Amino acid sequence: MRYAHSFKALYAVRSTFAAGAVAGLVVLGACSDSPTSTNSITAPASPRSADGSSGTQGHGFGFAGRVEVCVDASSPAGTYTFTNSGWNSGMALGGGYDQGDGGEGLGASSDGTTVFNPPKGDGSAYTVAVGVGGCVTVLSRTEPSLHYDSPDPANGFPTATQTDDWQSVNVSVNTTPGGVVYDHTDCSTDLGTLPPQPSPCGNANSTTRAFANYDHGTRITFVFTGGGSTVTTNSCPDATLTAGFNGTAIPAPRTVWFVANLKPKGQVVGTVITFENKGINLDGTAIAGPGSIVTYAAAGTDATTTYNTVLNRWETVVPINWTQDVFLAGTQYAPPGGLPGGVSPVTWKAGFASSTPGVEIKWQWAASVYNGFGSYDVLGVKPIGGKTLLYPNADKQGTPENFKANIKSGAMGGGASNTVGSWSATKAVCVVQP
Repeated sequence: MRYAHSFKALYAVRSTFAAGAVAGLVVLGACSDSPTSTNSITAPASPRSADGSSGTQGHGFGFAGRVEVCVDASSPAGTYTFTNSGWNSGMALGGGYDQGDGGEGLGASSDGTTVFNPPKGDGSAYTVAVGVGGCVTVLSRTEPSLHYDSPDPANGFPTATQTDDWQSVNVSVNTTPGGVVYDHTDCSTDLGTLPPQPSPCGNANSTTRAFANYDHGTRITFVFTGGGSTVTTNSCPDATLTAGFNGTAIPAPRTVWFVANLKPKGQVVGTVITFENKGINLDGTAIAGPGSIVTYAAAGTDATTTYNTVLNRWETVVPINWTQDVFLAGTQYAPPGGLPGGVSPVTWKAGFASSTPGVEIKWQWAASVYNGFGSYDVLGVKPIGGKTLLYPNADKQGTPENFKANIKSGAMGGGASNTVGSWSATKAVCVVQP
């Protein structure tokens, strides 16, 4: 699909771009390999990301004309699978137009030949072996567009351009060996290649959009590490987390709003994290509350939280490129007769599961007090601490937006703008995984 740019205008842009590339003016990344190097470039820690050039240009050199997917040799042994999407969509990961439309608007006789592996539209998983020798070519540009070396006046190219249209594909981690988690991505490109997305490659998002044409290409190298504190298992003990309330008394009929907070690592697009709420013990008083699921969607997806009244659970969707904390679950409790200040201990017990192997989870919780509250389905809970379409503000995740004006001091909060209270300690948990 092409947007309403004239082909003559595109010709001018491409010709200018090509001239700059030939002159050596287009250099991606902060450093470059030698032309014979076959290794991706690993940047220093913090941030762990890299973009570099293979130092080659022209079809047949380096990895020009193709997109390769690799698993870094430092990654633990095992089976790694990936899936592809966004073939020549012309749409950036974060939304909006990019040049990776494949020239498909030129028509079948003019747009050249691209071979996708798996084929375009096939989102099935494929395996990539560890090390450079295991790299898989997922996009091959075997013939350029007609205007590359011939006039194509029907599409606005009166003379040959010596530039080819950009082909594109999105690559996502699908499965990893048990206990292994995604760490970061390195990208190497031929000189003049359209930068990958995100650019530079990094550790914020395991989904990478890469580009190639007849003269240029990209190698994506995914780096994985061991499982850290999370145990990959089909059985886990309950997770418990204990804190205490501050010294402010809570008079009736005020409501205590308990909010659990999720800190995951290793999730991919499609990962679903399940939270089984096993109850809160408030100094001997048992408080039941809803569970939840958190689903990670494609980058650019708007974060949302809704309450499912039929299943009695919170349902949150967040984009894969959101790397900070996420609302996990909320429980309300209106203590009959109120509560004195300083109630302790207060313990929340839960179970955690992930649909994706290798996911690590940490959690924490907080509690605040409201003078006037509503049922779960009308609270308007904010899913993340960043701006969303529905709540374009800086409120913390878990804020009951429709009732935040009723915030009072007590529990673990001081009222005012502290809409969820102060957080407990953070604790890693055992995660039930496939």
